[in-house]
Amino acid sequence: MTFTWTRAVNTSNNWSTNTVIISSMSAGQTLVRVRFRWGFYGDTSTMTDLARVSQSVMAFGIVTTIGNGTEHVPNALSESGDASPPAQRWLYWESRAPVVSSFDQAGNVVTWRDSGSTEDTQSRGMVKAPAMGAGDTLNIWASSAAVLAWDASGTPTLWMGIETLIRS
Repeated sequence: MTFTWTRAVNTSNNWSTNTVIISSMSAGQTLVRVRFRWGFYGDTSTMTDLARVSQSVMAFGIVTTIGNGTEHVPNALSESGDASPPAQRWLYWESRAPVVSSFDQAGNVVTWRDSGSTEDTQSRGMVKAPAMGAGDTLNIWASSAAVLAWDASGTPTLWMGIETLIRS
């Protein structure tokens, strides 16, 4: 029996949707643990509609799929149900809202951060990879999607760091 950690760090300025493959498992391997952190920050003009920006909630989740890495990955906002449990399902799902971090009237800049975690960002003993077709693996993805577009006056950055422990 061997244990392998895989780690991924990613940032993106794409506020609408993102998917990032974290790791893949062969039949019989078991996902023992997932640990991660995620969040976002951004900026806008002080002249923007602050209420609208604060309503641009970001949904983020860790989801498993079976495929070769080119399969459809569920959208964290519009496809938050489990596709085919126990192998293809959401391991974690959370949403956060933008909140004002600072307001600089002279510089015409509002900085934003996420509202913070409401859930524990680690899980244990979650999934054993089933028998799959040739060339397929059980893939672990990070998926995110926002309710509204980020205001054009600024730039958002979504970030994450994820590690998985897989037993063979």
